Amino acid sequence: MGRHLENHPDFNPELGKSYFKSIHDAENVLQAYHDGNVRNLNIVDNNTVEFEYDRAKGYFRNKSMIENGRPAEVTHKFRIEGTNQAKVIPLNPQ
Repeated sequence: MGRHLENHPDFNPELGKSYFKSIHDAENVLQAYHDGNVRNLNIVDNNTVEFEYDRAKGYFRNKSMIENGRPAEVTHKFRIEGTNQAKVIPLNPQ
């Protein structure tokens, strides 16, 4: 989870990864999924789901945005990868 959590030692802003501002936000997204409180659920494969959840905020960015000096964009779209030690990743809001 650290690579997608701002201010975590494993987070590298130069890599262009999306992130959460707090672990609390990431945990809220995961709990909302488990509770069935998400919209537009898309099951990508056995270990990956994508959905929208308006009550949490993530920040999407990629390398192109960094190279062009664009700030991260607020998003309410997320991906969960894995089952044990799941990764919660903010997605492109478009």
